[in-house]
Amino acid sequence: MNDCIVKPFTPDELFNVLLKYNSKITKPAISVPIQKAHVVTTQHINLSYLNKTSNGDQSFIQEMVEAFLKTIPEIIAEIDNHSQNNEWQKVGKAVHKIKPSLTLLSLSDLKNLAVQIEEIASNTPGGNQLLTAKTIQFVSGLELVLNELKALTF
Repeated sequence: MNDCIVKPFTPDELFNVLLKYNSKITKPAISVPIQKAHVVTTQHINLSYLNKTSNGDQSFIQEMVEAFLKTIPEIIAEIDNHSQNNEWQKVGKAVHKIKPSLTLLSLSDLKNLAVQIEEIASNTPGGNQLLTAKTIQFVSGLELVLNELKALTF
């Protein structure tokens, strides 16, 4: 393995890594125009990164939002179940599943909280008050985002 691209990534990021390792590839002289799209921003959600990553493809953006709407309630239930049973490493794994989605929706505060929960859960398998508080805060943030996404129309 010579390199790594962290998900989610843009087509330009992928192309630049490929270019780095293959001198026969040349960057096209004509770039693909970015589609003009309405970028949705609410109190907690900013879809500008998702818009950039998808090259303004509104149907893709809608698919990602719908997938998030379907996945989040399942993740919240999973986190609640594992935290009630003091299965903190499983809480960390559940939180890890949605980190790429948090990046796509530019939810940096929730992503940072997810990283903290993962770290504490892996280092403190039995949990502690800080982990419990951060998990509650994380779930509350997800519920806020979920409600905002439900209110969006495309």
